Amino acid sequence: MKSSSKIILAALLISTLALGACSRTKDALGLDTMYNAISVGKWYHWTSTVTPGASVNNLQEGQYLTFGKSNGTAYVYNADGSQVTGSKHTYEFLDTKRMVFDGVTYEIKENFAGSFKTLTLENKNGSVTTTQALER
Repeated sequence: MKSSSKIILAALLISTLALGACSRTKDALGLDTMYNAISVGKWYHWTSTVTPGASVNNLQEGQYLTFGKSNGTAYVYNADGSQVTGSKHTYEFLDTKRMVFDGVTYEIKENFAGSFKTLTLENKNGSVTTTQALER
């Protein structure tokens, strides 16, 4: 009996470790999917809104934003492909629902599955809400 209890306990331990590893793998795959999806293509509309306050269009006519997958940076480019001076923005996904953009942690409002056309980031700090809205 003691021997079967040890075998069952060992099997439970191995199962628990295996399931934990799968969960971490799933999270890593989700983040990789997020980085892939955000870095493909160009973002032509980017509005920052502070509530209460005002909205600002961060891109001029013909400009676009691109996210680099490997270096955690995003840059603004002109229609001719030249980079706008001083347009470096840092970003990092903490998980599939939170993103740090320019040093501020935002909640991702969309639920992604593969690719997406809009990205809405929201940060609430007391009575002030900052929203970054991007569209392809």
